[in-house]
Amino acid sequence: MGYGVLHYPDWVEADEPLTPDLLEVLVAPNTVNAASAGVNVPETLMLPNGKTLLVVLSGDNPYTSAGTCDSDKELRLGLYLVKGKTAQRVLEWPAATCALGRATSVVLDEEGALSIGYSNGPTINFAWSGDHFERTELGKR
Repeated sequence: MGYGVLHYPDWVEADEPLTPDLLEVLVAPNTVNAASAGVNVPETLMLPNGKTLLVVLSGDNPYTSAGTCDSDKELRLGLYLVKGKTAQRVLEWPAATCALGRATSVVLDEEGALSIGYSNGPTINFAWSGDHFERTELGKR
């Protein structure tokens, strides 16, 4: 594993082809189940070139009880580009915070544009740059 400045490792190499379960064990031993956290996040996404992205959720769910949110907690979403036995982190972003709400949709279109919609209203957009996602502000001047 190689670490950068963010929460998740920058890259991972395993002894066998990476699966969602194996990647979770390697990068975030305390992963969170999307359904139990109330977020709508898939296990995998497919890039337009046919390459697979694996999704890892970790951190602390800020929504601990009905109607309350703990602003000291945050659920994180990590996306990894898988190439056989290796994976490279291509995005790390909040999956649930008090400000954004919970991720209600994660959509990757046929051109590589990724949109994450949240329960509190915002939609965050990203563009595929060839080896990672870059945040975009489409429609803003």
